[in-house]
Amino acid sequence: GFDDKFDYYRQTASLDVVERIAVPTYVLNAADDPFFTRHFFPWEQDCDRGGVAPLKLMRTEKGGHLGHLFHRPSSEESKEGTTKTQPTSSFMPMELARFIKHVHKRGNDHVNENGKEKKNMFAETPLI
Repeated sequence: GFDDKFDYYRQTASLDVVERIAVPTYVLNAADDPFFTRHFFPWEQDCDRGGVAPLKLMRTEKGGHLGHLFHRPSSEESKEGTTKTQPTSSFMPMELARFIKHVHKRGNDHVNENGKEKKNMFAETPLI
């Protein structure tokens, strides 16, 4: 168990080990997530902002806690004029698919033209 919420965060926080991440990692956070403070987000750990790990950080204003993960219904009118509701993908699955596609496209292309290893796999190719 944990003594309190501070003890929990002290024992489970990953900030101290972020620089040891070796696998490309995508972190999505919402500014309105009640489990995290709005005023702290470790942007300096992002590989495009000086971080050493292959880590991409993204923050949205809305999303709450795990709000990006769920499918949302959408209404679509058929040719017959009836409305049907069907699930559509939410933000996180779409962004995760883009991230995985980018990582797959880059593959093992982590060596520059001089044969030296690049700092991270995102350094020269933007995540699109």
